[in-house]
Amino acid sequence: MSPARWAATASRSRRRRRCGRRPGPTPRRHRPPVPPASRCRPPARAGSAGATPWVLARDVELAADLAPGGAPREARVAPGSIALLGATLRWSEAAWQAAPREGAPSRLRLAAKLDPLAVAPWLQRAQPDAGWRGDLRLAGHVDIRRAERFDADIVLERESGDLSVVRGNLPLAFGLTGLRLALSAHDGQWEAAQAIVGSQIGVVAGAQTLRTAATAAWPEAQTPIQGVVEMRIPDVDVWSAWLPAGWRMGGSLFTTAQVGGTVGAPQLGGRIEGSQLALGNLLQGVDLTEGSLLLTLRGEDLRLERLRFKGGDGTLAVDGSARLGASPSAELTLVAERFEALSRVDRRIAVSGRATVALREQALAVDGKFAVDRGRIDISQSEAPSLDSDVVVENRPLRPGEQRAPAPAANGPEPTPLMKSSRVALELALGNDLRLKGRGIDTGLTGTLRVSTPEGRLAINGGVRTVNGRYAAYGQNLFIERGLIRFSGEVAAPRLDILAVRQDLDVRVGVTVQGSTTDPRVRLYSEPDMSEMDKLSWLVTGRASEGLGRADTAILQQAALALLAGESGGPSTGLLQRLGLDELSVSQSGEGDARDTVVSVGKQLSDRLFVGYERGVNATAGSWQLIYRVARRFTVRAQTGDESALDVIWTWRWN
Repeated sequence: MSPARWAATASRSRRRRRCGRRPGPTPRRHRPPVPPASRCRPPARAGSAGATPWVLARDVELAADLAPGGAPREARVAPGSIALLGATLRWSEAAWQAAPREGAPSRLRLAAKLDPLAVAPWLQRAQPDAGWRGDLRLAGHVDIRRAERFDADIVLERESGDLSVVRGNLPLAFGLTGLRLALSAHDGQWEAAQAIVGSQIGVVAGAQTLRTAATAAWPEAQTPIQGVVEMRIPDVDVWSAWLPAGWRMGGSLFTTAQVGGTVGAPQLGGRIEGSQLALGNLLQGVDLTEGSLLLTLRGEDLRLERLRFKGGDGTLAVDGSARLGASPSAELTLVAERFEALSRVDRRIAVSGRATVALREQALAVDGKFAVDRGRIDISQSEAPSLDSDVVVENRPLRPGEQRAPAPAANGPEPTPLMKSSRVALELALGNDLRLKGRGIDTGLTGTLRVSTPEGRLAINGGVRTVNGRYAAYGQNLFIERGLIRFSGEVAAPRLDILAVRQDLDVRVGVTVQGSTTDPRVRLYSEPDMSEMDKLSWLVTGRASEGLGRADTAILQQAALALLAGESGGPSTGLLQRLGLDELSVSQSGEGDARDTVVSVGKQLSDRLFVGYERGVNATAGSWQLIYRVARRFTVRAQTGDESALDVIWTWRWN
C-alpha cells in the first residue's frame, strides 16, 4: 500500500465548505437546510467579548506523513505564529521526523522568536492590588536541533524599559539595567545562566553546568550538577509587593550558595546573611527593627545561626536547625527579653520568656513560659464589624445535582491532621504591669493562663483578676472590689465574676456582673440587701429614696448625666471623661424665693480622698470641699468658701 499523505490548510475557502455549503450551482431552494449549530460563525476576535483569548492562532498549516500502519513518520508546520495569553511566538521552522533506524534518536528542528512582551500587564493580572507599572519588555528566542546529537539555545532577556510598584502614592522603580535567563546544550555540555541587575533590587546571578550524552534531549535524574548562585539586595522593601496587604519589610540581604548533587536531587550549600532587617504591619501591631540573620545550608541540613529582632526596648532571638528532604523536621528556640510583641496605638504588650518549637512530619510540639513585663490595652475603639465563623453567605442558586456545603460545627471547624497530632504547653503570666482601659473599665490585670491543644483544638485554662480597678456605671466611678475572669478551655467564653461598688457612701451599693462574656448578667448590689429602687437611689444619688424630696427630677437628671458619661456609646467618649471629672450634678437648694440651682463637680483623687466644688447660679462665690474617708464609718470633711468648716463624721446605722 502506498503511503497515505494528509494535509490540512486553514483557509477561508475550505472553512466555508466545512460550514455545510455544497459546491456547484445548486439552486438555493433545493439546498438542504443547515442546522443552526453547524452554521458558520465568524472567528472570535481579541477584545470582542471584552477579554483577550488564551490561545489565538491563524493560518496555521500542518502537514503530516503517516506510515502504512498509521504511525506518524514525519510532521511539519509552515512558518506562522501563535499568541498565548498575549505573548506572541513566531516560528520560522518547526519539523519532526521519526528515527531513521532502530536505536537512533528522532530528529527535531525548532527555530522561533518571542515578540517583545510587556511584563507589567501580566503582573497586574496576577496581583491587581500591588500597583504594578512600567514599560519593561522581554524578548527571546528558541533554537533546538536534534539529529545525531542534541543542540539547544533558549534565551529570555530584557529588551527595554523598567518595572515599578506603587508605595502609597509614589511609584518605586526597580532600576533594571539587565535581565537574562539562558539555557544552552552542545555536545552534551549543558549550561544555565541567570542574571538580574537593578539599582534598587540589587543583583541576582547564577551559573550551573552538567554533562550528559551528546544525543540526550534531557539530563537524566542521576546526572551530576554543579554551579553557584549569588544574590545581593540592598533594600528588600522593593519585594514587599509579594507580601499580603499591609505588610512591609526592609533591610539588606546577601546570599552565596553552591549547587551540587544531581538533577533529580539537587543540593545547596552556602549562607544567607541579612542586616538592618525590618518587618512591620501597623494594623496588626507588628514592628520589628534592627534585625540580623545568618543561615547556613549544607545539603539537607539547615542551621539558623542567628535571627535577632528588636521590638520596642526589647529583643527577640531565634535559633535552631532543620532537616530538609522527604521527611522534614525542625527544632527552634525562641528567647524574648522585654520584647514588644504588640505595638499598636491602642494595644502594647512587652513580654519575656523562652519557648521551644519542634516540628516533625504531621506533628508539632510547643513548650514555653512567658511573662508580661508591661502592657496597655485600650478597648475604647472596637474592631471593624465582621461575621461570626458560623455564618455562611451563599448568594447563587444551586446547580442541578449540587448540594449546599454543610455549615461549620458549633465548636469550630474540624482540626487539621497537624493540629490533631500537635502538643502545645504554653504558660503566660500577666505580671504586675498590665492595664486594661475602655468601655467604662480602667483596671490592672494579673494572673496566669495556660494554652494547650486537646484533641487538636485551642484551649485556655487559668484565671485573670483585676487590681485597683474602676468601672464607670450610672454616672458614677465605681471601685472594682472583686474582678475574676476564669478560663476553662473554651477561648471565646470565659466566666465573669465582678463586683464594683461606690466608695463614698456609708452603705455598700454597686453592680455585679456574672455569667460569660457572650451572655453577661448585670445586676444591682447592696449590703445589706434592699429594694431595687433603694439600690438605684443610693448608687445614683448617694441617699435613700425616701429622703429625695423631688426624687423624679433628681433621678432623671442623674440618668441624663449617665448618658453624658458615655454609657450608651462607650464611656471613653463621654463628657465627664473629656473634662477629667468623676462627678457632675445639678440640684435645687432652699425654698420659695430663696431657691437656687446648685452645680457640683468633683474628682476622686484616690480610694479615700475626694475633692469637690459647688456653686449656686445666683451666688457670688462657691465653696470647696475635701472629703477623706478614714474608715468605713469614719469620715473627715473640710469646707472653705463663703463658710469654712471642719466636720468629723461617725455613722452608725440600724434597722
